[in-house]
Amino acid sequence: MHLVIKKILTIFFLLFVFSCNQNKKIDAIDTKQINLTDSLEIYNPTKISLTNKKQVLENPSHKVYTYLNVSCSSCLFELNEWSTIAQKFKELNTEVIFICYSKDKFQYFKYLYEDDQIKRLPFPFLLDSNDIFLRNNSMFKKYELGQVFLTDASGKIILNGNIIHSENLLNKYLTLIKRNK
Repeated sequence: MHLVIKKILTIFFLLFVFSCNQNKKIDAIDTKQINLTDSLEIYNPTKISLTNKKQVLENPSHKVYTYLNVSCSSCLFELNEWSTIAQKFKELNTEVIFICYSKDKFQYFKYLYEDDQIKRLPFPFLLDSNDIFLRNNSMFKKYELGQVFLTDASGKIILNGNIIHSENLLNKYLTLIKRNK
């Protein structure tokens, strides 16, 4: 009996230690900021009206950045799920910034989008042809799926995680935006 209690206490102790380390990782990312570079090409096939800051919204309260591999078929079709989510963010005065990279010079992506095989989105795409955005923003990793970051208006990261596959995380993003309006 004494041995069982000892094992249970050890397990709780280990859980406590690992949960503390997890929080430190989140705090470390909070101090980072996302920087857009002038090297990003705007792909705006639906001719969405843009402000002088090359945004859809004049003064967004928040921004959601996602880094997408558009030479990957399954990644591309994930954009269809973004159509509903992006509209929710737009209604909350939150700009969604789709930063795309590709192995095929964006040909496959442009073909599918212009052929209406990908649903229309209320925001344009920023194409990172030379990986300059990636080099300037170390929190993004090439070929890693589900890279989504919520920032304040200045680009300071508030939260990160893949909202496409987690309704709970999406709700957390939306709640934070509503609370900080």
